Amino acid sequence: MPHGTGTGWWYASFHPSWEPDGVPNWYLDALLADRVVAPLLAEFRGKLPLWRFHRRAAPDVLGHRFAFIFYATPATAQGVAARLRADPLLSELERDGLLDRWSVDATRVSQKPGIGDTSDPHWSAEMQAEWPYFIMGVSRTWLGLVQAQADRHVPPGERSVLQLV
Repeated sequence: MPHGTGTGWWYASFHPSWEPDGVPNWYLDALLADRVVAPLLAEFRGKLPLWRFHRRAAPDVLGHRFAFIFYATPATAQGVAARLRADPLLSELERDGLLDRWSVDATRVSQKPGIGDTSDPHWSAEMQAEWPYFIMGVSRTWLGLVQAQADRHVPPGERSVLQLV
């Protein structure tokens, strides 16, 4: 993607609820990757040259967060945001108390336009520039494994939240 087109990094952040015993609901990350993000990747194929997942959970203000981070034009980011706002699974997870909240960048200008802008600032410039390609491969592998397990247990057309939870 040519630099200077407004292309940059955008975040879709999902905050699953915690179990009463304080254990994160890690399975919700897999569900969101398979049922929410994978269809986005298919729909916006060719418009998301770089993307990745970031997963974390700690007993702090941020809590449990599953993030889909993607490099795209503002128009594509707005398309992703619109698609997420219309996703019935996100509404269902919020209604059922499994997802505390979620948000997506939908601004006209990315605050992180450079390829390495979401990398650790303590790394060398070379590492910052290469990290997005490496971690996208890791994220693709994890998503493929999640989907293979889901397919093994329930055919894709027959999956429901209750079967995967």
